[in-house]
Amino acid sequence: MAVGSEISPGNGVDETRRLRIEMDDLRLELEKAREGNASLQQRVFALSHELERLHDTTQALVELRPKLDEGQSRLRETEGRLAEAQNELDGWPARMAERDHEIKDLRNRLQEVESSASWRRTKPFRKLRKSLRKHVGI
Repeated sequence: MAVGSEISPGNGVDETRRLRIEMDDLRLELEKAREGNASLQQRVFALSHELERLHDTTQALVELRPKLDEGQSRLRETEGRLAEAQNELDGWPARMAERDHEIKDLRNRLQEVESSASWRRTKPFRKLRKSLRKHVGI
């Protein structure tokens, strides 16, 4: 027999101890791997549910798209009508000033007529006509 190849009781115990330690280490690694696997399975499950939720949300958005397009179209139409109304309103001050000027001119003309000699001379006839209408119904 060669030197060092002899089997001694100490060598077998040491080998058994080393193998047990290695087996314990492997068990710990296996347990960690199982825990990691369980954690990954939970993450995959959560991501699967998130993916389903995103799919449902996407489907809902696809279904809502025509309504959004219709709403945007109606908004553009309303904005157009609003711009037209604003343009019309922008012209009102000038029209009001023109009407005020016309009213002032008509008042001046009425004052001229009422202060004329012919208006003063025909006053008794207007009173008579008013009285006849009241009493006779003419």
